[in-house]
Amino acid sequence: MVKVTIRRIWGGAALLVFFLGIMLMSIAPTASQVQASDRFSDIAAEDLNRVYIDYIISEGIMAGFPDGDFHPGEPLTRAQGAVIMCNAFQRKINFDADSGFRDVPLSHWSATYIKAAAESGYLNRLPDNIYNPEEALTRAEGVCMVLGLSRQSYTGVKLPPLGDMDENHWAAPAIALALDAGLLQTEKGGLVRPDHPMTRSELCRALAVLLTSDPELYESKLAGTLTVESGEVWMGRIDSPARHTVKGSLPVKAGDIIETRDGGEAVIEYPDGSRLLLKSDSCLKIKEAQGRNYIKKDGTAGLAVDKLELECPYGELLGSLSTLTYAKKPAGEQDQAGNGTAEAPWYQTASQTGDKIKIQLPGGLFSIRGTVFLMVEQTVAVLEGNGLITTPAGSAGLEALQQYQLDALETAVITRIMSRQASQQVLQNLQFILLSTRLQQQNRAAEVPETRPIEEFVLVNQSLATCLRTVISNNW
Repeated sequence: MVKVTIRRIWGGAALLVFFLGIMLMSIAPTASQVQASDRFSDIAAEDLNRVYIDYIISEGIMAGFPDGDFHPGEPLTRAQGAVIMCNAFQRKINFDADSGFRDVPLSHWSATYIKAAAESGYLNRLPDNIYNPEEALTRAEGVCMVLGLSRQSYTGVKLPPLGDMDENHWAAPAIALALDAGLLQTEKGGLVRPDHPMTRSELCRALAVLLTSDPELYESKLAGTLTVESGEVWMGRIDSPARHTVKGSLPVKAGDIIETRDGGEAVIEYPDGSRLLLKSDSCLKIKEAQGRNYIKKDGTAGLAVDKLELECPYGELLGSLSTLTYAKKPAGEQDQAGNGTAEAPWYQTASQTGDKIKIQLPGGLFSIRGTVFLMVEQTVAVLEGNGLITTPAGSAGLEALQQYQLDALETAVITRIMSRQASQQVLQNLQFILLSTRLQQQNRAAEVPETRPIEEFVLVNQSLATCLRTVISNNW
């Protein structure tokens, strides 16, 4: 049974709190227009697809024209669509292969790409085994072509009321999913114009959204950078007793073990700005590390922590996790009233699935859904966000400023306010937290109109300021 005790919050240290507030406000982000490269003069700043265009270009899937422009409103041909699909999936091309279509001879510039795309299932064959390579690629065909990259299900998504198509249209299931997932937008008057040509800009949007929302397409191996801050740091592999001292900076990945000795400290930084600080006389094992690709605010590709499983058998660990790892209560869980929530569709799993980071402790498992946390031996404190402790004594949820400790009777105890020891650790490492927050701001996701915006970053900074003020007031 989990025991919860609540202590009174005492005031104090107003001047220090004031300065702390100024420091945190100085790095808080402000809402701004999505930034994109200025490589092409014909992409308007207000173009809702601009960040997607930048992403697709940065990934080498599409490029501009010899005249120096991108031609975002230009329709695509079915031949061009096949080439882009092969680029997106990095499909190997046999340039000596016949297309397999009656109207696409081997001499056609896109014949081998069309064959590769057709064999991969991205393209649907037309009657009489023709492809019509020079015909305009329609919006319906473009959506189906893009979704051909995915192995996910279309089921369970209903077509919204539209002014120009209904469920009897041949592409209704694909259009319904594309609209709900943000791959495609309706035009004024609720029109989807399924038989109108798809533009280069629209294809960029569909591709970019799919590649960063499909769990099988956005998953990537995650590596961090270990930097020795001071003292003696040893490194090795989990499955080997061999250890060697390290200095400077070097990559770390799944299977690595880091030990700090004789005053040594080390920082592990991940591409999204998430950071871990391993204090002296501590040990950290990286058991699994998976990331997910996302679109950064400047339109380039980013890699966020998606599944990080660690083990900390002893020592002290401070973590500042990017809001890209932050997830509210996952779909399917029960709320306090015992009501279940609907299962999220696959294209929302990146933003709705929790427990992206798990840390095995000697006394239990710590699942984190938040940003700033502290572990000191058998004590775990959460400054922002929330977590779940699972021990032989049961499970206990942790909210901001709560602390878990395994006492001598092995009873899960949660106190409302962090202990003096934990609070002092936070104060001593305040610069680490502030720098981490700044790095996370630089790497935050694009805030694109008419999609689910990443608003957690501002909320996290406000919450962090409140948490730290309370910690200082309570313990100073």
